[in-house]
Amino acid sequence: MIRVGVIPFLSDTQDQNNSDEGSEHAQAEFEIAHYQAPKRRHWDQSTAGVTERGKQLGVIQKEGEVFMRFKARVVKAAGPGEWMEEMLRDAVRFGDEQYGLCHVAKVVA
Repeated sequence: MIRVGVIPFLSDTQDQNNSDEGSEHAQAEFEIAHYQAPKRRHWDQSTAGVTERGKQLGVIQKEGEVFMRFKARVVKAAGPGEWMEEMLRDAVRFGDEQYGLCHVAKVVA
């Protein structure tokens, strides 16, 4: 009589004994495969960044000037880039008046 069955390999028994380690390894591999690097913050994403970039470009906030108008002047001086595209999108959503962007839009067009 011949007995048919499955003979476990050494690696199979190790996997059963170390199932917790295997699931941790699988989780780590999943996280690595789906990792997305954090987005880099540009100078236009913070008040300090806009102020510093303004200084670099020779654009200083005037006394009593609304920050968003100052930011628009800095963005205009900085030229085309993600910062200008984002500001123009915001201006469409919130209104050009707040940003004083009538001149910035002409630069892009």
